Order: sequence, then structure tokens, then C-alpha cells
Amino acid sequence: MSLKDFIKNIFSGRTEEKKSDRPTLIDQIIQSMDLLLQKTDSLNDTYAGEKSALNKIFGEVKSFSPVQDIASAKYEQDILGKITATSTECDAVISGKQGANLKKPIASLQISVTSRLSIQERA
Repeated sequence: MSLKDFIKNIFSGRTEEKKSDRPTLIDQIIQSMDLLLQKTDSLNDTYAGEKSALNKIFGEVKSFSPVQDIASAKYEQDILGKITATSTECDAVISGKQGANLKKPIASLQISVTSRLSIQERA
């Protein structure tokens, strides 16, 4: 084995270790959705429909499987952003902000999750 091959093997192994240690976008989505659902526990019964919708979305998100497609990665990033937007609106509702509306960001999140699932089904 040449010195070049030896060095290549050393560094390529470390790169693979680092890649496997990093959470995937799907892992991040699941973790973010779980945190959002914990936050919705603070909502009163007026928001039962929104809680139910978020639980349904969480079930769909847990069924995500990795797809090697740029469109799926785009939707995954979009979903993370929409989870953040929904969480921000949830904070506004919890704090009693006038005009806070959870339905719109939840609907937007549902659309992105459905789109990501359709890519998965075609793959």
C-alpha cells in the first residue's frame, strides 16, 4: 500500500464517521415536530382541532424514509421552516396575542408534508 492510499484510507474513514454522526434532515424534522407537540400541550380545548392536525402530521413525518432527490431535500428544509413558523404562532397563541391563528401555518405545513410524501411514494 502506498503512502497516498494509506492517507486516503485514514481520512476517508473519518469523513464517513462524521457523516453518520450528523442527524439527517428527517431526524431534525421529527425532533422539531416532537418539541412542537409538547408545546401544544399548553393550548386549551379551543385548539383541539389544531392539536389533532399536528398529531396527524407528526404521524406522517415519522413515516418519512430517506430519498436521494434534490426535491425531497428542498421539501425537508421547507418543512423545518414551517415547523418553526407554526411554533412561533403557537407561542403567540399561548401568550394570548390578539389575532394569533394556528390554522394557516398548520395548513401550510400539511401541504409541504404531503408533497414530500408524494416524492417518497414515486421513488
